[in-house]
Amino acid sequence: LRLKLPIAWRTWRIPLRLSTLTTLATVGLAAAAAHLMFDMSLAESLLLGAILAPTDSVLAADVGSHPETEQDSPAFILSAESGVNNGLAAALVMLILGWMGLSDSDSAALGPASLLGLWSVVGGVAAGGLIGTGMARWIKLLDPERQADFLEEAMVFATAALAYGAAMAIRTDGFLAV
Repeated sequence: LRLKLPIAWRTWRIPLRLSTLTTLATVGLAAAAAHLMFDMSLAESLLLGAILAPTDSVLAADVGSHPETEQDSPAFILSAESGVNNGLAAALVMLILGWMGLSDSDSAALGPASLLGLWSVVGGVAAGGLIGTGMARWIKLLDPERQADFLEEAMVFATAALAYGAAMAIRTDGFLAV
């Protein structure tokens, strides 16, 4: 919630690469371990890997730098990576559940499971980007000298709730939207 850098490839390339690699590696390694150690089917072991893949964004909270001003700071990279990682893992879980035939036809199914996963990611990022950009512009209109810390924090949580609610309304990934 404290990532205040603009959405640009130059800013987000390291966290996106890191999150993609760590998510896929964690899913693959956990699936291989589950398949070999517990004799689970490929689909079941991939599902377990996708469930175990997300990292904890709280880990970056104690890193001593200011993520809102330093795009290459460890705090920004870890916070952004964990947020994207959680969203990608949720999309992978939906893809795998669809592949296993466990998706509900009334729950945002747009066809094959791959389209559902793609819509989840693209729609979640789009909803979060639009709401985040709109709220950031609205907050800039407020007088920063008169704002209390509580008001700023309340706006951050309201923006997160709005992004999550909008993503759920269009049946996309709420984690990625936030």
